[in-house]
Amino acid sequence: MLAYSRRASLAPGARFAMAPKAALDDTHHMTSSAVFFATLTGVLGAGMNVAMEVALVVVVATTVQRARPDVVPVLLAAAALNLLTLLLFYPSQILMSRVFPIETMLQARALVSVVMDLMHVASRILLIWGIARLCKPALEPN
Repeated sequence: MLAYSRRASLAPGARFAMAPKAALDDTHHMTSSAVFFATLTGVLGAGMNVAMEVALVVVVATTVQRARPDVVPVLLAAAALNLLTLLLFYPSQILMSRVFPIETMLQARALVSVVMDLMHVASRILLIWGIARLCKPALEPN
């Protein structure tokens, strides 16, 4: 025997629609699995981003250091700033959802997003500057 649950329509003055309770429970399970996979892909994506930034630091500290030590500080600063941005962004999103009430959470997320975007832009400017310096011949010490 199926139990039925009343679900109200959003239209004013509309009658209640009847839906099997089992169907509502199945929807809840689909939502849980969707949340799980969204979380999993988010964690994997963040992990890959961090791994690529660490790889950039390793390449700069080894290969670029031998060929062009004058460019290393700029490229390391770019990689470090971008890594810091990545490491701060994900925990800040989780923390905000737990700390701020729903009314102010969207404003807080927008502010953090702007700050993180500015940090990311600064890291990319440093990276572009470092790559441009790599293309020029090294300055001879006097």
